[in-house]
Parts: sequence; C-alpha cells; structure tokens
Amino acid sequence: MNNANTIPGSSHALVPASDDVTGGGSGDHHHIHADLHIRPVRETAVHGEHPANDIMRSVGRVGIIGANSIGIGIARGVLNADIPVTVFDKRDTLDQGLALLRSAYETSVKSGTLAEDKRDRRLALFSATVKFHHLKDCDLIIEVMHIEAEVREKFFRWLDEIGKPSAVLVANVSGASLDRVARFTRRPADVLGLHFSGPDDLSESPGLVRGRDTSRETYATAAGLLAEIGIIKAS
Repeated sequence: MNNANTIPGSSHALVPASDDVTGGGSGDHHHIHADLHIRPVRETAVHGEHPANDIMRSVGRVGIIGANSIGIGIARGVLNADIPVTVFDKRDTLDQGLALLRSAYETSVKSGTLAEDKRDRRLALFSATVKFHHLKDCDLIIEVMHIEAEVREKFFRWLDEIGKPSAVLVANVSGASLDRVARFTRRPADVLGLHFSGPDDLSESPGLVRGRDTSRETYATAAGLLAEIGIIKAS
C-alpha cells in the first residue's frame, strides 16, 4: 500500500509513516464529553445465543472501521466478551473514541458493575490504528463509517487484498448498495450489511442484512457474535 494514500474527499491519512497501533491500556488522551447514543452493553457476555453454532467460523479478533460512537459501542461489546479489537480511523477520531470507551468503563466501575481489573484487561485488548493493513489478522471486520460510495469501494477492495481468506466483512449499507459493495471483492459470499436506525445511534438494535450472495456461514458468524454481545437481538 502506498504510504501517501489518503481517503478521497476527506482528511483521513491512511498510513502516516510515523503512526502505529495505539493500545487502549496506556498513554494520555484528551477526554471529551459526548452522548454515546448507545443502549447499555452487557458487561458480561451471555453464551449460548448463537444461531447455527455448527456453521459459525471462529472469531479471535474483530476489526472495526470507524471510531465514531457506533464503532466504539460495538468495540465495547466485543471487549466485554474478551475478544481483542482493532479499530481503524484517523488519529483525532481514534483519540476521541478511546476517550469515549474509557469514560464508559469508568462509569461502570464507579457504579459497581465492573471491577477495575476487568476494565484494565478489556482496555488492554483494544488497539487503535491509522494503518489499514493492521486489520489483516481480524476474523470479522465491521465498517461503520459515514462515507461516500467510492471510499467504501476502496476500503472493501483493500479488505479483499489484505484480509484473511476466511474473514467476514460487514458494510454499513443494505439493499442494492450491499450487493455493489460485495462485488468490489472476490468473496461476495463473505460480505453482509448492518443497517442502523440513525447515523450515530445504537439505542435500537441494528439490522443484519444478507446480500444476494451472502453465505449461511457468513451470516451465522456475524449474527452469533453480534447477538452474544448484545448489539443485535438474538434469534
């Protein structure tokens, strides 16, 4: 990948030579005050809610494209299940997202619903990056950005190149737009959509959307994990 690449029509510097992965468990970040617009996420994952367990792929790391409130809300749910998360975005958005995540966990600690050692362990599982190729080890990658179609096309072409052959790819689109995104890859069976009720809203369960070519295994993998962590309703 060209280190000078930027996202068209935005200020995202994808791969600055001086930037690397930032862990959630250390470092100083500017705290911000913002409404997360996220319904309560389970602090303890509930097991046994997976649909079609026999066809689900193993998910050892989740990637999220977008450190907005939705992306951080999903990341928190995944971390609560003790699954490592890598979040990609531009540097200032990542800093804000990490501040939101830390604030949410601090609230849980102060309310007595989360022990400090669990907070620290979960933050240690969080990585933030401005380098797209750091998503290469993720088994499930969820894109939650509000971006133009050509930018999403570039993202999914890159994911097709760098991602694991078995990775499940989730786009923030539905309907005909989802099928177009799937065709940007050589693995349309591994692509599905996640439809949100609002641009920055996880207060209502988003809908998981099958594309024309989405496989049963792909859908079961995404649905199983997202239901377990309380992002979508268990079926």
